Amino acid sequence: MNDYLQNSPNEQVKYGIIYVVEDRPVSNEAANKLGVKHESPQAILVKKGIPVWHASHSDITSTTITKALRES
Repeated sequence: MNDYLQNSPNEQVKYGIIYVVEDRPVSNEAANKLGVKHESPQAILVKKGIPVWHASHSDITSTTITKALRES
């Protein structure tokens, strides 16, 4: 995720990072509101308040993020 954000972020997308250990209440609220089981690390693409893609661990790559953004 950091590699993607540092090298090729889509400037039309708003990005946010939740630090799970430091912000557990925020993490729990995001999981509840989005209905996506929490995993760490995890990337979730939200469009109009609805999660349209998510991945965790080694499935989070610049390629998978770019593809998800292109297809959403």
